[in-house]
Amino acid sequence: MFACADHKYWGPELTDIKQPSNLPNGQSLRRIGTLFARCRLRGFSGLYHSLKYNLYGQDRIIRFRVDLDNWQALSNTPASLQIQREALAELIRFREQWTEGLLPEDFYADRVFGLGRVWLGLWQSKIAHINWITSEIPTVNIPLEPGTVELRNGHTLEDYRGRRIGPYVISAILDDLRREGVSTVVTYVREDNTSSRKMVARVGFHAVETLTSNRLCGFVRLGRDSSVIFK
Repeated sequence: MFACADHKYWGPELTDIKQPSNLPNGQSLRRIGTLFARCRLRGFSGLYHSLKYNLYGQDRIIRFRVDLDNWQALSNTPASLQIQREALAELIRFREQWTEGLLPEDFYADRVFGLGRVWLGLWQSKIAHINWITSEIPTVNIPLEPGTVELRNGHTLEDYRGRRIGPYVISAILDDLRREGVSTVVTYVREDNTSSRKMVARVGFHAVETLTSNRLCGFVRLGRDSSVIFK
């Protein structure tokens, strides 16, 4: 995941993303909270990997968006798939009953990132996929415009992959958001995550631009790659 502070990336083909001055403190505190949450969740290993990740590195992220006014939901939802909306209570029960070690981090996004709205995809009555949405806690430090929601922290459990569960869950989320009056949904996918890029495109998202995130000693500098703009 990407949590970016109010710092700029410098580079030959990047345009600085200027962010409002009211974001950095809250974003920095949120990043510290995420660090401690991972430590509580995964112990020393979680702390070690978080510190290692934030020490140094670079990510290239593609920003996708879909305008819901002219969007069409997917049809022919599989009969074996059930979708639970606003299912945080169900997720908590699922985690309490899980006995096979820790689930992927996306299943703890309420504890790690402070998210609250979650949709679950159940395959033959068993939880197989998860997706969260937010209008207040963006993945990158770019404020969400009014009427815009971010789709984030999606994950399909390994035993259920290959059934195209994710696209149908996302389609249901978009349909629900349109009913709420949301006009635009955005999501961010790592450039090297080919399967997720194909999944969101199948639902109707289109790539808008590529962002580059440089991490150095806990600070993240975010830039817009002007050479890779999608039309």
